[in-house]
Amino acid sequence: MMQSIIYILNMIKKIILSLLFIFLQVSLLKSVIADDTTPPPEIGKLGRTAPGGSSWKRSIIQETGSVCGLSQKPLTALIPENLIGLTVNDYPTFLVYIPTNSAQKAFFELKDETGKIIYKISVKNPHEIIGVFSLNIPNKSEKLALEIGKNYKWTFTLICNFRYRSQDLIVGGSIQRVKLTQETIEQLRKASKRDRPAIYGKAGIWHEALTELAELRRLYPQDKKITNDWQKILKQVKLDDIAEEPLVQPQK
Repeated sequence: MMQSIIYILNMIKKIILSLLFIFLQVSLLKSVIADDTTPPPEIGKLGRTAPGGSSWKRSIIQETGSVCGLSQKPLTALIPENLIGLTVNDYPTFLVYIPTNSAQKAFFELKDETGKIIYKISVKNPHEIIGVFSLNIPNKSEKLALEIGKNYKWTFTLICNFRYRSQDLIVGGSIQRVKLTQETIEQLRKASKRDRPAIYGKAGIWHEALTELAELRRLYPQDKKITNDWQKILKQVKLDDIAEEPLVQPQK
């Protein structure tokens, strides 16, 4: 009897935490790329240390600036300041800004709630990738599909020196897949491709708002409205210094 009560209490706690997670993210992004917006407040840090105690953040640059040959701009994960991003996609896309560097190798990792790596991919010749880089989770296996309501952690690592891995540069954040409301689904169904990012942004769905807007930038690089929307969404999360950087073709 006591075990049943404990089990029920744990389930209630998990549901409350999940609802709080979604509420905070929607509150943060509800006005993204809308008119008369103000920068969202920082909600607090999540996942500031990776397993083993090495520091990882949204953006990082070596103090010397010479270990990885970085430019003045840091390696940066394109996510909100609290490191949390919502998605509605079971195979989402992640965006990272890679500055000028001399890294020998890079890799991307996605972990589930238990810390188990469910997807990992190496990126060759990262020194040739300068700009906003997209990484897509392939939809070739159901094992890679994100489940609704579960929290995942992702990291992108530049390996600067294989002999001294303590010099690795690591950025990343958390991602959770959620369900769209019927109202938002209907809005998206009627919307043009150019209007979809704004709808996702108002619903607090960070990953689709950003990735669909990035795709529009690739398709219409001379469109001033799309460029302004891109700059606005990045300014919302204090990443406006990256808004002018080029887009690199997605990693398949």
